[in-house]
Amino acid sequence: EWYDGTVSFGTNRSGEVTLPADYTFDPFTDFGTHTWVDGVTFTALGLFTVNCTDLDYGAWGELMDIEVVLTPAVIDHFVVEGIESMWEGNYSDVTVTAYNDYGNVFNTYEGTIHFSTDATGAYELPADYTFTLVDAGVHTFLAAVMFEEAGTFSVTVEDTIVPTATGTQTDIVIGGVPYADSFVLESDDSTVPVDALFSATLTVLDQYGNVFDKYVGTVQFTSSDTGAILPADYTFVVGDAGVHTFVDEISLSAAGTWTVTVTDTVDSSLTDSVDMTATEGGWQEIDLTVYDMFGPSWGEWWQLRTDYYTADWVLNSATGQNTMVFRPLRSKNVPEKYQQIIYAPYRMSVEGSNVSDINTDTPLFMPRFGPAGVAGADAVFDIYFEYLDQAWWDGYWIPTWGSEPDFDDTFYPGANDGYYVGVVYNVTMNQEAAYALLNMPTGSDPATWWTANGDTYTDDWLSWIENQGDVAYDIYCGYEWDYEPFNTWADLTDLGGGQVELTIGHLVWGYEVLMTRWLSASGLCEHENWWEDFQLDATLDEAQSNITADGVVQYQLHAVRQNASAGTEGAWVFEATNIDYITQPGHPSDYTLYETLMYESWNAAD
Repeated sequence: EWYDGTVSFGTNRSGEVTLPADYTFDPFTDFGTHTWVDGVTFTALGLFTVNCTDLDYGAWGELMDIEVVLTPAVIDHFVVEGIESMWEGNYSDVTVTAYNDYGNVFNTYEGTIHFSTDATGAYELPADYTFTLVDAGVHTFLAAVMFEEAGTFSVTVEDTIVPTATGTQTDIVIGGVPYADSFVLESDDSTVPVDALFSATLTVLDQYGNVFDKYVGTVQFTSSDTGAILPADYTFVVGDAGVHTFVDEISLSAAGTWTVTVTDTVDSSLTDSVDMTATEGGWQEIDLTVYDMFGPSWGEWWQLRTDYYTADWVLNSATGQNTMVFRPLRSKNVPEKYQQIIYAPYRMSVEGSNVSDINTDTPLFMPRFGPAGVAGADAVFDIYFEYLDQAWWDGYWIPTWGSEPDFDDTFYPGANDGYYVGVVYNVTMNQEAAYALLNMPTGSDPATWWTANGDTYTDDWLSWIENQGDVAYDIYCGYEWDYEPFNTWADLTDLGGGQVELTIGHLVWGYEVLMTRWLSASGLCEHENWWEDFQLDATLDEAQSNITADGVVQYQLHAVRQNASAGTEGAWVFEATNIDYITQPGHPSDYTLYETLMYESWNAAD
């Protein structure tokens, strides 16, 4: 009884039985005897042996021929499923599956079940049912469940003898019979020319947000533009299926923003409106033209890049054959391991006519510091940028801005890749546009006003464009750098006849990326590539603008291999380079979705 040894348990069928952990006897409490309550658990059927070994003194003993048999299964729970969410008054099937206490389908279950629900209105459920061996534990009740009220309900099944054996299907959504609940009026165009016919589509929705295809009501159009041409009253037919387009049946009579409204002639709560802006002139039109492939020559910046990175080779600089190669996976340790992309230049132009989103109220390419809605405002924008070269530096920047107190005549592209952008603004404005854009009151003497306000305007312009680059349009992932201006100078010239010209010289990193962002956001050019030798001309009034942009951009060519279904021959693919080329937390990038994408490809430079 004073035994104080340590014992360890074992079995002849390891992995099929759980045994107590090693135990050291306490002579003062055990007195040579210890019981492990529920200490052994068998997880398989058959004969087992359990032994016990003294780890200190070598004593040993075992219990043999322990027979483990299967306890007869009993009902444990049910799974209730298959009741559809449906309209009130409709019927649905329901399936009940019985499970035993071993977690298996109870295929010999012969008990009786009872149905219940938490619905308070009228409903129908299956009567009590006694399973048979033919059911094999699963029974489907056809068209047996119905609710006559809308709501979200549950249906429960329980064994009539073993009430703890239950099962429930929840979240059964019963809807009321659909009816016309709302109108949605839409037009493909938010801006239209005055007196031009345009289309609008009316969609009728039910109370669940679905198209109500049984609507046969009559609708009537009205507008805040009393001179508008509107569709005649229209009665929906079954063939409309809840949607009808009024093709070229609406026009607005005057410039401005007007509301077009449609209403059910019986139920005035069925109504919707759309705001439409009418402008003088024609329809907005945007044309993109790609031309002069391989034609434009590279600027001095490319040779600077080649010398600095030693990874870029100019293959051909002959007229009409300009080509270069960039090797992104060049390895210092394995210099012969390259994956090459060939770049080819071309020119692209963008022409936007009657562009209503860009005007003297929202000039996009420069700030508006004056009031909105200045009638009669007219401005002409001339914006040019390219990477600086020595001839341009000597021929424009020094003669034009060299007398400025903070001008440094050191040629900027003296290091790395030469990506120093020179940007020149020339904006001609009448007095009204100068009031809107510069906040120079009409009637002011331009020279006097500029002497008093020029420095402040230049500082404010610089703050505005830095915010555009770093916040509003966030160029970081297109340049791997924040927007960084080196210097900005501005001057205002009185041209006479109520016209002034604002000239801005802007030396910067990142303006080409910002211009790409602007063109993309305005819808003028969603082809986000690098521009060089870029010229933009625009005429703006208080309602709209006409814009032409043209510059050198790049295509990349890379080798691909056809897939197995088409053969294994190689080919060259032209792809537009995208100005986003990195990802960075906190900055938007077109490549964020693909940052972690890994795959094998036959293609170079994928």
